[in-house]
Amino acid sequence: MSPVRWVVERLRPPRERSQGGAAPRGVSAAPQLPLRNNEATSFRARPGCEITCERGVVLVTQEGDPDDHVLETGETLQVSKSGRVAAMALRDCRLRVRAASSLAREIRRGLRSSP
Repeated sequence: MSPVRWVVERLRPPRERSQGGAAPRGVSAAPQLPLRNNEATSFRARPGCEITCERGVVLVTQEGDPDDHVLETGETLQVSKSGRVAAMALRDCRLRVRAASSLAREIRRGLRSSP
């Protein structure tokens, strides 16, 4: 499976995904989403999911949240409740979306390796 197809599959609701398995070589478990100026995307997210703007500027809005959030390079938004998240590039940008479960694994690994 190509890296692009793998990212697209991860954005689909679980019941619509094909049985793709692990990320292909060169693709992290936290997919990067490049967006061009004025391009938009949306996906479902759970509490604790982190959306990081790695480059550019993006407008992020979350279902049930009356506030919109503008993220610039290096800024992160943590999703507060389950629902749909929409992102629109205000300038060409690249987002990284990390699921809450991957964050929990990193924290557990860090706790185990602490002296």
